Amino acid sequence: MSRVWRPIPAQSQAHGYCLALSWAVLFALMPVVIVKGLGIGLPFTPVVLIAYVMQCIAVFGVCVTRRISLSPGWVMAALLYGGLETGSLLARGLAGELIDVRDGVDSLSKMTGVLMFAAVAATLTSSRETLETLFLFVLGIVAAAIIYNLVVNASSFSNALSVGSGSSYKYQFASFFSNRNQFGVFLFASIFLHFLCMEWRRVRTWNVMLLAGQYLCLVLTFSRSSIGAVAILSVLMLMFMARKRPWLLAAIPVLAVVSVLGVARLLQTEAVQRLLVRPDAGLSGRDDVWNQAFMIWRESSVLFGVGTFRGVDIAKTRGMEVSEFHGFIPETLVGGGLVELILLLVICTYVVVKVARSDAPLYIRYVTLSAFVGLIFLSTFESLSFFTIGWAGTLTTTTFISVPILLVGVDWSGPTDPSNRHVQDRTMKLIPVG
Repeated sequence: MSRVWRPIPAQSQAHGYCLALSWAVLFALMPVVIVKGLGIGLPFTPVVLIAYVMQCIAVFGVCVTRRISLSPGWVMAALLYGGLETGSLLARGLAGELIDVRDGVDSLSKMTGVLMFAAVAATLTSSRETLETLFLFVLGIVAAAIIYNLVVNASSFSNALSVGSGSSYKYQFASFFSNRNQFGVFLFASIFLHFLCMEWRRVRTWNVMLLAGQYLCLVLTFSRSSIGAVAILSVLMLMFMARKRPWLLAAIPVLAVVSVLGVARLLQTEAVQRLLVRPDAGLSGRDDVWNQAFMIWRESSVLFGVGTFRGVDIAKTRGMEVSEFHGFIPETLVGGGLVELILLLVICTYVVVKVARSDAPLYIRYVTLSAFVGLIFLSTFESLSFFTIGWAGTLTTTTFISVPILLVGVDWSGPTDPSNRHVQDRTMKLIPVG
């Protein structure tokens, strides 16, 4: 007797995928928390590889059990992306150049990353409820991070604000993350997801408390790039909320003047100058690191780069003390050259255009595009990556590739929380169709 395969509902497929993405985020975070944050003496690279295997099992396992297909276009993009990088590494190795095995693993992971985070998402018809699974999971992680940060570092907060306590570099209010910049990037991504979550849910007390905790911990990171990215997102959201509130629209010029004067006065205080502005620090050595990166890129293959890990090793022999190039463009050019940079820019542009031309409520489109503006600022100063092994790649790819693609696939005609008026505005297109 032949076995009858019953069709699996689309919402069941989407829910399973969002749940798998949630576990993928948690698996990627575990090596950072266990090895870097808590200082447990385990070899970091093997733990990261084990976590990545668990991510693949979680996502592809759902694809098998719930019979989720892959988008042919994204599969071609994955083969092109990973194939070009892997082929370049093999060609350099056959030519006698020194290559890093980790770069080979990284190039293969980019191919599987496109499949996991884009090719699967593009075929799904999701809903608010399925996306809420992922959003609330991430917000649960950020709530735990905030509580841990406030409890563990409670005694240090007053010391940081006291006169003569020294530079903010003495303090690492990074919760269970490896450094405060990493925590700041996570807070930026989580604030964006929190804004999305509040689109179709009644804003409750816990939303306000959690959002306040996110902003508080963001300031305490003293990460200027993350604070700037969230400031951009917040200002753009304020402008959006003012469009249908004449009193708020009229108050914006006054608020702008008061804010500029207040910020100018605040920037003159001793604590802010020492902890946040840090005029003596300038770009914190990033300009020197960028120069190293561009020099290595020009000396290697301009089209395909030299490999991220190999590039870092070369830079360290020339005196670089950090393990990354602190910028999306220099990091990408060193790792994969112009080819990878162009491919990633095309992918991001495609995702942005898809969101802008979608049937999603105007609020959803606006907050997503505003987050991308903040991401552009953040990527100027931090080594954000897409489709790569590890926490940074998983967080950025899930937040700014998977989530926007899933938002495009949502059926926005269904019921929602009647107390939220954002979903009623579907009349405007950010980019006209046709």
